[in-house]
Amino acid sequence: MPHDNPWEACWPPMLAMGDQLVTAAANQPQAFWAAGANWWQAQSRLWQDNVEKMLSDGKPEEYWQYFQQSHKLMNGYWQESIDNLEHVPNKDKKQLAFWARQTMQMQDPAHYLLTNPKVLAKTLEEGGDNLVRGLGSLVEDMDNSPIGLNIPLGNTKLYELGKDLATTPGQVVRQSPLFELIQYAPSTEQVHKTPVLVVPPCINKYYVLDLKPENSFVRHLVDQGHTVFLMSWVNPTAQHADFGMAEYMQGVIEAINWVRELTEENQVHAMGYCVGGTLLALASAWLAARGAKRIASLTLVTTLLDFAEPGEPGLLLVPALLKSVMTVTDQIGYMDGRLMATGFSLLREQELYWPAFVNRYLLGQKPPAFDILVWNSDVTHLPATFFREYIENTYLENRLAEPGSWKLDGYKMDLRRVNVPVYVLAADKDHIVPPKSAFASARLFGGNKKRLVTSGAGHVAGVVNPPAKNKYGYKVDGEEDAKPGSWWPDWYQWLDKQSDAMVPARAVPEGITPAPGQYVKVKI
Repeated sequence: MPHDNPWEACWPPMLAMGDQLVTAAANQPQAFWAAGANWWQAQSRLWQDNVEKMLSDGKPEEYWQYFQQSHKLMNGYWQESIDNLEHVPNKDKKQLAFWARQTMQMQDPAHYLLTNPKVLAKTLEEGGDNLVRGLGSLVEDMDNSPIGLNIPLGNTKLYELGKDLATTPGQVVRQSPLFELIQYAPSTEQVHKTPVLVVPPCINKYYVLDLKPENSFVRHLVDQGHTVFLMSWVNPTAQHADFGMAEYMQGVIEAINWVRELTEENQVHAMGYCVGGTLLALASAWLAARGAKRIASLTLVTTLLDFAEPGEPGLLLVPALLKSVMTVTDQIGYMDGRLMATGFSLLREQELYWPAFVNRYLLGQKPPAFDILVWNSDVTHLPATFFREYIENTYLENRLAEPGSWKLDGYKMDLRRVNVPVYVLAADKDHIVPPKSAFASARLFGGNKKRLVTSGAGHVAGVVNPPAKNKYGYKVDGEEDAKPGSWWPDWYQWLDKQSDAMVPARAVPEGITPAPGQYVKVKI
């Protein structure tokens, strides 16, 4: 990492969260005393229950178990202390608890050689070779981390896009500085007359929707007899620094117009995933303000429009830290995708970040060759202007929830003007877009043709859930019982009801380059 790394300016506000805990303890010592009394009683019982076994048996396992339980009690002490604080906004409490949790995870005995029995056994078995490999990986990852430590969750070197992942046949039929438009080849003789445009999130690469053939959402949609188009966003650099929300919204509108031109149809069915859904909603509001009826139906998959309760990403938006991050992004021209990946991993640190730490640096293992984790590690930047405008207008100001308060490219954003059938998918374990917030977003639209569905699992697994696996299940709002399997067939049936006649399959014209295109292959 270079000595003049601008991201180092973000360390002070991150470390200042510890100062806030100290200040809270000084101002409200009673909150910490009460939790401390509970901790001392529990710690004393733990010692009394284990001291004889530890001293008499002398087995390392007894000590390791004691260390782990003791750490768990200390973590509980900090969480209880923060819960006890009075006159502190709930949002601030949650942020303090999050940062305290991160600090305690760093001290977890399982994350150290001598207090993790599995790591110690592996080290003795290999004579320390695992630690040598781990050190090599640590040096490599530190060199690839803008700040802190970005741990790859999947082995991106084992897969090739277009060969192993993102293999659905198609062509890049249009290209702009912001995105490539892919048209997929039909697999049926007849297709629905109205084409489908998929708008993936610009904070990730699109191929989460086109992984392997057996779990590819795109391939499955093509097989249902739809003409499918998809936007593949550019992986921006400093030259894209001035691209903001208006440019991304107009990108969606440009894609809609290209699809209409290529298919000679007046309207499209549009589906947006995560931030892609937010951009699609903005585009629909902009078109509605102009009286343009180019969208036949909207599908919003784990999408936030009402940010009143934004999920766990809001825990990262500490004002002082956010100010430093925005200063750096403005300076270098983009928000670094590796930093975003680390932040999202830390939201699920016990399932993602720290297991990867132990496996990679202490056990000396390579990241797993799991397709979703590979995609998760293949990150993309965001333009500085887009990042600033997105955070300010959504997470901080929640402007879409206030009709007309957000003006983009000459028109006020008012989702009440959008009166088309809307399908909204939430995931019941989604920590990024909670179901309650996803459904609150649906209520912002005009009309009453809305189908609200909750899938099992989380933000990715609940979406990428092919029917053949028969996993998780889903529940339609207003219906009493949940249904087994994937939500995909439910959406297909809904989409069929919004569609018109069938027509002969549309041949894909000779394009600029075969799918998956070039933009998605650009790595950081």
